[in-house]
Amino acid sequence: MHVRLVIDDLREGYVHDIKPEGVRSASGNLPVLHPQTFYTLNNIPKGEKANITLVAAKKKNVQLDDKGTKHNTPDNQMKEAAPAEGGNTAPKAKLVKASATAFNEKEVTALLTKHTCLACHKTNERAVGPAFSEIAKRKYSIAKILELVAVPQPTNWPDFETPMAALPNVPKKDVEKIAAWINLLDK
Repeated sequence: MHVRLVIDDLREGYVHDIKPEGVRSASGNLPVLHPQTFYTLNNIPKGEKANITLVAAKKKNVQLDDKGTKHNTPDNQMKEAAPAEGGNTAPKAKLVKASATAFNEKEVTALLTKHTCLACHKTNERAVGPAFSEIAKRKYSIAKILELVAVPQPTNWPDFETPMAALPNVPKKDVEKIAAWINLLDK
């Protein structure tokens, strides 16, 4: 079985929350089994775009926080994934050696943001995916983390409904730095 969805306004490098509301089976008029999915758009293929008139989406009641910020939009996605004020979910401020290159909190945070890791993971809290501190407790080697980023194994984390998307395009050196930082969280 398959379905073709035509979606406008997707942005490369972001995790998108897709809810195909109103999609039903041809036989039996049944709704989709899993009405929500998350997809990391790693690249947008070149080529001609579909020439289809899109139906206007129903307006949702967008909730604003006390600062007037809209939530659940791609632009605010990383803001939402950021730690709450006073929360201790930011990478620890340590200077670490990984692959003979020193890095610090700003560098790790920049990599986690650049590769949209913070959209699904937090340092010390469960989110869409496990906390980095929980991953650290598994004592995966840097090589194993490299492998799991490129080809995730959802069976490793059966308590999470949304499996991690494969991220084979993340540069090896970036994953190695992130993995070294993750392994420090269990020390």
